[in-house]
Amino acid sequence: MNSTFRKIKLLIVAHKILTVIAVIIVIGGIYYVTKARTAGTVTPTYTLSTVSTGTVMTTVTGTGQVSANNQIDVAAQVAGTIDAINVKVGDSVGVGQTLAHINSPSAIQGLSSAQLSYAQLVEPAKATDIQNDENAITKAYSNAWSDISSVFVNLPTVKNGLNTDFYNLSGYLSDVGPNNNFIHSNPTASNGYIQATKDYDSALKLFNTANSDFQAATANSTLVPATSTVKNLLKETLDATTAFAQTVADANTLLDFIQNQNNSSSNQSQSTAASTAASNLQSWSSTVNSEVSSLSSDQNAII
Repeated sequence: MNSTFRKIKLLIVAHKILTVIAVIIVIGGIYYVTKARTAGTVTPTYTLSTVSTGTVMTTVTGTGQVSANNQIDVAAQVAGTIDAINVKVGDSVGVGQTLAHINSPSAIQGLSSAQLSYAQLVEPAKATDIQNDENAITKAYSNAWSDISSVFVNLPTVKNGLNTDFYNLSGYLSDVGPNNNFIHSNPTASNGYIQATKDYDSALKLFNTANSDFQAATANSTLVPATSTVKNLLKETLDATTAFAQTVADANTLLDFIQNQNNSSSNQSQSTAASTAASNLQSWSSTVNSEVSSLSSDQNAII
């Protein structure tokens, strides 16, 4: 027996590390078995609570930049200096709310001027102003009637002279006159004659209508007719006179073309006729243009 124990002792001494490991394993096994047996005897515990509603608080934290979803630039309609800001960042604003105050001398001056103009506009007219305006209107119609009368004194000379030049055998611009062959043979001259006589015929119709109304107005009174009559006659007379001004311009263009094409002609009578025609057209042009200017001024004054 002693011999056996002695062998075991020598074996343990010779294998110390293995022996320690074996001991640890044995102890661990004993602990595990003991623990497993005692664990099954633990009694579970429960916490009971009454069901109810409430607020679940959840907090999320983070870092970053915060910006508005919608932004609107507020621009001033006048130039000036901002002397007050009535809101701050984060404020809620409504329609019509004052955000800032701008000190604008130019806007203030414009407002004062508009208020003064309005006050003058709504101010009752003075008796003297009314009388002056009535006198001005009366004078304007009187001047218009005088200028209308002048047209029917001076325009017949232009009308008859153009008729002679275009249609008479002696007319320098006539297609049956001294230049008839040239007018019929030259396309430019022929077209110029057709245009000039077309404008003349249109002007003559306008003149006859205006003259008929003028004669009717003067037959009823030697004074200035009613304003409506003067206004209507003024338009008719201006239209007729303007048409004759265009006809004279057409005649001048045709005359210049014929003269330029006939420079080689040595016919003295033709040269004299051309000079006479040119002199007449210059005089008629001055007459009709002067009448158109006067009548146009009258029309602007009574509108």
